Amino acid sequence: MTPVSQHELLVTSGVAALIDTSTWCICDDSDGIVIPQPLYVGFEIDIQMRSRGQLLPVSFLESDRKYSIDHAFEPEANRRAFERAYAENTAKGIKMRAVILSNPHNPLGKCYQFISALSIDLEGIIDVSRVHIMYGMSKDFCANGLRLGVLQTRNEDLLEAVASINNAAFYLWVRLIPSRLIDIDDPSTPSLDVKRMKKLFVDTCTRNGVSIKDGANYFAEEPEDGWFRVTFTVPNAVLEVAMERIAKSLEDLGWLGMF
Repeated sequence: MTPVSQHELLVTSGVAALIDTSTWCICDDSDGIVIPQPLYVGFEIDIQMRSRGQLLPVSFLESDRKYSIDHAFEPEANRRAFERAYAENTAKGIKMRAVILSNPHNPLGKCYQFISALSIDLEGIIDVSRVHIMYGMSKDFCANGLRLGVLQTRNEDLLEAVASINNAAFYLWVRLIPSRLIDIDDPSTPSLDVKRMKKLFVDTCTRNGVSIKDGANYFAEEPEDGWFRVTFTVPNAVLEVAMERIAKSLEDLGWLGMF
C-alpha cells in the first residue's frame, strides 16, 4: 500500500460538489458515467445539471436468473452487469468515462467491503491514476448538512482541473473591446456589432486555450457592453500563461495596440 501524500488531497464543499466538478473535468456533453442500480437520485443531478454528463444505470436483471438485491454485492453478478451495460451503451455510440461505486451503497446501505480502495493492489488491473476516491464527512458523522468532502487522486491533471473550478475565486471586471471600435446609436442598448465582437473575442480566446466570461452573463448594465469577468485565483505560473493567451487573442484580432 502506497502512503497517501498531502499533495494528492483536495478539500471541497461536499461529495456532491466533487461529482459535479469531476464530471465537468472528464466528460464531454453526453459522455456516460455508469452506476449500479438502485442508485441515489442525487447522482443524476450532480452528473447532468451543469456538466451535461449522462447517467447510465447498470441493471442486474437477467433473463435466466431470479433477481435479488444481493446481486449488487456479488462480484460475478457485477461483472456480468457491467459488461452488459458496456456493450449496450457502446452500441448506442455513448462514450463511458467513469464508474461510480458508492460505499456504503446508497440507497441499500450495505458496504461492499470494509477496507479502503487505497489498500487494494491494483497492479495489472487498472492504472492508479484512473482511480479517484471521494470521501464525505456527512455520513460518518450523521450530519448531512456538514458540507465537507475530500478528493484523493494520484492523477495530477485531474487534481489541478478540479481545484481550478472548485474553490472561491478572486476576479476582475475589465473591458477588453477597445472603445474606438464601439459605435452606439442607442446609449441604452448595446449594438449588435458589439455583441458579435464579444463573441469573436470569446471564440478567439477559446482557440488560444483560455476561458473568459462575457459580462453579459452577469447582467451588465454598461451601455458599451464590452465588459468581461477575469478570474485569477490560480497559481502565478498558470496566471502568467493565461495573460499571455489573452494578449495573444487581442493581438490576433488586431486590438492589442488600440487601448
